[in-house]
Amino acid sequence: MNDANPFRPRRTWREVFGREPQSDSGVKTFGDAVVALYHNDEEKLRQLRTMNAIHGVEGGFAVPEVLWSQIYDSGLEQSVCLGRVQIFPMTSDAMHIAGWDSADHTTGPVASVRGTWIGEGETASAVTPQLRSLSMFAKKLGLYIGITSECLQDATALSISLGTMMRNSLAFSLDQAILTGSGIAQPFGILDAPATISVARATSSNIAFADVANMMGRLLPSSLDKAVWIASPSTFAVLVSMVVTAGTGELVLGYRPGASDIQMQVLGSPLLVSEKLPEMHARGGLALCDLSYYCLGMRETGRLKKRIRPPGRKTSLICASCSGSMANLW
Repeated sequence: MNDANPFRPRRTWREVFGREPQSDSGVKTFGDAVVALYHNDEEKLRQLRTMNAIHGVEGGFAVPEVLWSQIYDSGLEQSVCLGRVQIFPMTSDAMHIAGWDSADHTTGPVASVRGTWIGEGETASAVTPQLRSLSMFAKKLGLYIGITSECLQDATALSISLGTMMRNSLAFSLDQAILTGSGIAQPFGILDAPATISVARATSSNIAFADVANMMGRLLPSSLDKAVWIASPSTFAVLVSMVVTAGTGELVLGYRPGASDIQMQVLGSPLLVSEKLPEMHARGGLALCDLSYYCLGMRETGRLKKRIRPPGRKTSLICASCSGSMANLW
């Protein structure tokens, strides 16, 4: 599944959608777009309306692609999962992908197709591959932000603060959905996915080396070089002090040698820390995942809407930051 290297480069907006984002001469910053929306600047709103065929009557105005791609790309650096999942560009609210059904390996490793050895002059038996259809339906992720008129007077400061806030919120919300989403009006997360295997603890409400080893033993063999550990902060505190055998001083948690930056590992696989997972004593406090088997569909742009409250009250903006669909490829 794509690059086998778990430390592979992040997937930028340009890589996902296969083109450069459209530039716009009238809207340079996110603050410009917000101020234009507040003041009903017809010229700038006209540009936002026509970008990517998004019209005001369809639910708002497009966030300029250059700005949206910057928010998306900078969010990759804040996200644990976004740069490691399979990403498909979506041009509509539904997407259907055909694939091989390989859930059961007893009849064959891929799509129930197994190679057979045949002698000279013998005829091979025909096998019909098993297919499946993966359907994704877009879910909308929205940010409802209250902004005062005084704040809108300084578009530069607004652009910096809103851009940073949107980046962090986007990364946090997508990570949370990928890991723990309920699937009800939101994506289906890994912890409750049908493909997820739960490993019983050796000791209740604790994590021991035997638990880590058992999790590694249940991993799909082909994912050994691609899987990453994801731990909650309280689980990370346990892993830091865990040793392989009492008295040897050999820690389970190590560092990838030769890396340009510190990259933690557990039993040779990268370790990531995320507050989106449950606490150490709860189910899902530690996860071992091959995120390349998780599918995410992403739309090309976000949208802006506004609601004006009575004089003297705040001006509220809704930024429906993205629409997408996520599913498990297993």
